[in-house]
Amino acid sequence: MHEHHKIKQADGGKDTRENIAVLDAHCHHALHQIESALKNEKKRLHVPDMLRLLYPEDAKAREFCLYLAMTAALSKDTRSETNKKKEATDYSAFDTEDLVHLTPPKVTVKMRDLVNRVCSETKNPRTGKKLGVGTYIKLLVEQDLRKRGYQP
Repeated sequence: MHEHHKIKQADGGKDTRENIAVLDAHCHHALHQIESALKNEKKRLHVPDMLRLLYPEDAKAREFCLYLAMTAALSKDTRSETNKKKEATDYSAFDTEDLVHLTPPKVTVKMRDLVNRVCSETKNPRTGKKLGVGTYIKLLVEQDLRKRGYQP
């Protein structure tokens, strides 16, 4: 069994029960691979597949592993009592052109699902491939700026 510091000691994490998760060696190694992938713009797109390979039948384990990896990657524990009163985690640090996290409190589940549906049904005008959420939002912003007389 391995002790995993949610927030690394090098990043100011304490050696306390709240900051430590006990994992088997395989899961601990995989967790650091996922953390590394989250920090890499191209590799982070593969994180959902990595989690499904690691825990094919256990959605709660996938969620907990992602939470631990995000905590390590952000050096901030969003579930700790200290941070609960603060704003929700800004996952936009992990956004790419094709993957944007629509998770702020003001984005409803219905709105997120509609955006995802529009993107899955629309082709990117530049590449002809399926339109990514990031590209969709960028096109909407550019369109709005043009309507207002600005050149993006």
